[in-house]
Amino acid sequence: PGSAEVAARAAATCRDLGLDPVLVERVDVVGPGGPEAAARTARYAALAHAADTVGAAAVLLGHTLDDQAETVLLGLARGSGARSLAGMPASRGLLRRPLLGLRRADTLGACAAEGLDPWHDPTNVGAHDDAAPLRSRVRDRVLPVLERELGPGVAPALARTADQLREDADALDTLATTLLTTATLPTPTTTPTPTT
Repeated sequence: PGSAEVAARAAATCRDLGLDPVLVERVDVVGPGGPEAAARTARYAALAHAADTVGAAAVLLGHTLDDQAETVLLGLARGSGARSLAGMPASRGLLRRPLLGLRRADTLGACAAEGLDPWHDPTNVGAHDDAAPLRSRVRDRVLPVLERELGPGVAPALARTADQLREDADALDTLATTLLTTATLPTPTTTPTPTT
């Protein structure tokens, strides 16, 4: 509820900053994988459509180091492999994540310094309710406990783990592709049939 107003406000802020063109795309969040996965799929489809519409060379996303840490932690909880634990790459196709090395607090500080009033998704604030989205509960409850119990630096450590696993997964993918490309079956040798 209220997402149209939030989108209109964000679009107005972008226009006030001199950005042009500014598009607002409405999406329907349906599909497999639960509401979070369906929302992500719809969001990326809308971004791809908007980029295609305006001929964009890149789409900048606002993911931070904290988002990366949450992604890795969720992957660990699911027992995921290296590719999933590698988290979000800084660049994939048109998508760029220029804030991936910054903490969320840094981006909030930058907004304050620039006089920008960021919108805070209510599902991300006070996620003490078990009905809150899983990522919101990890953000609000799990990471603070890890930081408190294990000491500061858990989020940067999880983000470093993602970077290391991405390098490992990329190397394995390259090796597998090379092996597949160069693999050949031996040519069968035929024995000449004796003549009588």
